[in-house]
Amino acid sequence: MKKITFLALLLSLTTIIFAQAPIAGFTFNSTTCLGNSSDFFDTSSNAPTSWIWQYGDGATDTTNALSVSHTYSAIGSYMVTLIVINSFGSDTMINTVNVFDVTSSDNVSNATCFSMCDGSINLIR
Repeated sequence: MKKITFLALLLSLTTIIFAQAPIAGFTFNSTTCLGNSSDFFDTSSNAPTSWIWQYGDGATDTTNALSVSHTYSAIGSYMVTLIVINSFGSDTMINTVNVFDVTSSDNVSNATCFSMCDGSINLIR
């Protein structure tokens, strides 16, 4: 009986020590052109079981996919939020995506924006 109780206690302590809340993380294209999709790649740790993506334009995505895409309908800067959850807690990461119009010169030259849009420049943060 003492061996079983000790083993149960040891297993309980192991669960407490090793089970942790997730840590949110993602990579993404920090700059994109209007009409092109922005790609987001989950890099979270500690085994999240749920993902909530908020794209900063009112759109939200809940998926178990490790990568998602979103297309913005207007130029601007958008705060993208990833919330990851498991049975031990949750964590949040926020980053900014800048969406430019290829016909505009808003802080990005047309040549740079065209290059981003045709894939010859890939800015991943």
